Amino acid sequence: MPQHALPASKELILTPEVIRYMATSAQHISSNIRDIKLSARAAQRRMQLQKEEMASLVRAAKAMIDKVENLKVQRKEETHARLGQIRETQTELMARLNRLLQAFMRKASPELSERETEWFEELKEMKAEIVGFGNYDSESLAVRAKQVCAVNLA
Repeated sequence: MPQHALPASKELILTPEVIRYMATSAQHISSNIRDIKLSARAAQRRMQLQKEEMASLVRAAKAMIDKVENLKVQRKEETHARLGQIRETQTELMARLNRLLQAFMRKASPELSERETEWFEELKEMKAEIVGFGNYDSESLAVRAKQVCAVNLA
């Protein structure tokens, strides 16, 4: 270090003043070395603490990840079980509603009379006669009407 250099001269003469200067410089250098060693030890301690803290944080993060994964599986199973219960309840409620609806319908109109049944049969026959039994029923009134219109237009 230039601050600790001896005065520039060709010949070094040891005088009490030079020896005092060298002793002061040596003391200053050893003090700086001691400060550097203390700083290095403090930095190493800090680094060791940070390593330990990092390891602790890694363990905590791993524990949290494991817990989250366990909760995911557990919640998924619980949700599927709950959905199964809801489906069963809904099926039971639908069956109950159907029975209730049937009871209301029987109460409102218990049975069709013989006359009403004959009338519905007649309506079915009329529908079959007009629309036909299938898509290509040439005897239906709808097909005959289309044929008459086609002949009149031609």
